[in-house]
Amino acid sequence: MRLIEIEIAYATTERQSLLRVSLPEGSDVRSALQAHAKTLGVDASRVAALGIWGQVVEGTAVLKSGDRLEIYRALPLDPKEKRRRFARKGHTMADATLKTARKSRG
Repeated sequence: MRLIEIEIAYATTERQSLLRVSLPEGSDVRSALQAHAKTLGVDASRVAALGIWGQVVEGTAVLKSGDRLEIYRALPLDPKEKRRRFARKGHTMADATLKTARKSRG
């Protein structure tokens, strides 16, 4: 059986993971996720979508050698709702960006 080489990418707010794996030719996205979710620390119930090189795909999409499978997690809060909450408090997203930048500088 021939093997293909792919990368699987997953990120949380705390870390980013990029795993290079070999799979049997003809493997689909869902089987790749099932085989490597534990290694990446992915909670399959929290996966919002899957993609290949930035394009959302179904779980039945067949992977090709050189593909990067991207695992998209659900956002904890809708970005529009986050902006609304900031606005209700009299803040803007620019305020939040400046605050984050100041924290990172120490």
